[in-house]
Amino acid sequence: RGIVVVNTHPDHPEWQELSAHVQGLNPAAMTLTEEVARSPEFARVTSDLPRAKAVIDGAGGAAALQAAYALAPGGQVITYGNASRKPLTLSYKQLLGLGISARGFSVAPSRPLTH
Repeated sequence: RGIVVVNTHPDHPEWQELSAHVQGLNPAAMTLTEEVARSPEFARVTSDLPRAKAVIDGAGGAAALQAAYALAPGGQVITYGNASRKPLTLSYKQLLGLGISARGFSVAPSRPLTH
């Protein structure tokens, strides 16, 4: 149906096992380490894909910023977590030049948010 999924995960000892599991769930998906997603190799791997309409992010921080570069103008970053414990940031070019927006929801039980 024209939906392409690119999964990024931190590089850790269980990465190969996690990658195989995710590929088993969706064989059409790509699974990359965050390091690859921040490299010129990512641009090469995804060059034949259309720009994304949405990025679903659970990491925040640099990973979310980098993922947002895959968005088409008017795209959305949808965040549901902050595994990196770093703020979700977007560049001025993404916000003002490309009209990228961000929205979020929590999958954790309700509790006061801390800054």
